[in-house]
Amino acid sequence: MIELSEVHKTYPGGAEAVRGVSLTVPQGALCVLIGPSGCGKTTLLRLINKLLPLSGGAIRVAGRDIAGEDAVSLRRRIGYAIQQVGLFPHMTVGENIAVVPALEGWERRRIQERVAELMSLTGLPPGYAARYPRELSGGEAQRVGVARALAADPPVMLMDEPFGALDPVTRERLQDEFLAIQGRLHKTVLVVSHDMDEALRMGDRIAIMRDGRLEQEGTPAEILLHPATPFVREFLGVERAFAQLARLPVTMALDAKWAAAAEPAGLSFAGNTPVKEALLAMAAGNVRAARVTGEGERSGGVVTLRSIAALLGSGRKGPPERPAAAAGEKSAGAESE
Repeated sequence: MIELSEVHKTYPGGAEAVRGVSLTVPQGALCVLIGPSGCGKTTLLRLINKLLPLSGGAIRVAGRDIAGEDAVSLRRRIGYAIQQVGLFPHMTVGENIAVVPALEGWERRRIQERVAELMSLTGLPPGYAARYPRELSGGEAQRVGVARALAADPPVMLMDEPFGALDPVTRERLQDEFLAIQGRLHKTVLVVSHDMDEALRMGDRIAIMRDGRLEQEGTPAEILLHPATPFVREFLGVERAFAQLARLPVTMALDAKWAAAAEPAGLSFAGNTPVKEALLAMAAGNVRAARVTGEGERSGGVVTLRSIAALLGSGRKGPPERPAAAAGEKSAGAESE
């Protein structure tokens, strides 16, 4: 895992780039570090990789304090991919991927097998091993950069705007491919991005920075539903929150005011149905409430147009406990929305 504790970076002259950042990326998680230009996110990545010296605080990578580690040895066990890719122009694709394993003294046959494995994993045809970077498209070069970062099988990966220079279609395709790779390999990954939609699409966790400080850190759902500061709320935007209803399960929008005995008949959804899909179906059927079925915590109950609106606007932390129907209370179906 990656652990930052009260990390500071001050440049000569007193300019503070990073101010007391504490952050933990759990083992096997992908965390996206995001914020406005100049907020310190790339500086933080460079501190982790010892490309810049710390001014204060501590950083641990895979359980070891980097202060006592040789910078070159540290970088060999951290995969590093950047927006500019940084492929060596005089080396072939295969040679670029093999750089770190060769430095580590791997046997030639093992290196060749690893290069072939990674080219297959990243969707590069075998014949590309003999090509040079100038013969690649931008998307192909990014694939090589990711393959090179994975070459020595590092437990930790740092990625600085890895898909930022690509067109939207290529970027989304490579994001999906990297997520598929991550789903198999379970690396601990910290990604710097300027794109909030990319962060929500890729991240198990998101860390939002501003002026060198950490504003908020949490899961995508936590960030969307419970912005901790006015800055985070503004950074997300209402339109983005609405769009992300396609990613949130309908169990996030259960209506606590509906008594179990009065659950509506007819329309129903499985607990993992996206909120957006449920909303569109309810609108098409002109219904105000629907049952939610399934197994697991908070998988059953009722979703209403009111509770979906509350999910968008109130920022409450999930539905409270469902109260029992009081004697003499109106039928839930008679409530106005």
